[in-house]
Amino acid sequence: MIPIDLKNCQLYLIDGTGNNFIAIRIGEGTLTYSVKRDIQQRKSRGNLWQLREGEQQPTDVQFQFVWDFITSSGDEPPTIEDVLYGTAEGWVSASNSFDQTGPFTVNLQIVNTVPCFGPSHGSEMETHNFPLFAFTSLDHSLKDATVDCKGVSNRPRPIVIRS
Repeated sequence: MIPIDLKNCQLYLIDGTGNNFIAIRIGEGTLTYSVKRDIQQRKSRGNLWQLREGEQQPTDVQFQFVWDFITSSGDEPPTIEDVLYGTAEGWVSASNSFDQTGPFTVNLQIVNTVPCFGPSHGSEMETHNFPLFAFTSLDHSLKDATVDCKGVSNRPRPIVIRS
């Protein structure tokens, strides 16, 4: 698992059209994800001979955070629960075009802005994209502004972009 300190991060939940999103500014928290591979061993006359990659596995994603504020593409941001359940008005599932019977999914994106030290004194951005994310467990306290979510991304690994 790769831990990410969400203190300098913004979490985006984006629908399938890309037109609807909520941006959550993180106060403190963590995000972990686990990439699994199905490696199969083949033998020749009882001796190890070859490794082959089997079927793809989804990426497990887990995040816990305290949010500072939430903004959205619309006038009034929907709740995190409404977005993840697919009950936010006008939101389209990210997997809608090819899987009509599956759970509602969003494209989950973490943008981590890390201050750089040295001659440039700028910042570096790291974006982790988890396409087709569906939650399996969600605990959310509006009073404490906390979220604890577990789920899967229907991709074998995240797409990480550094700039």
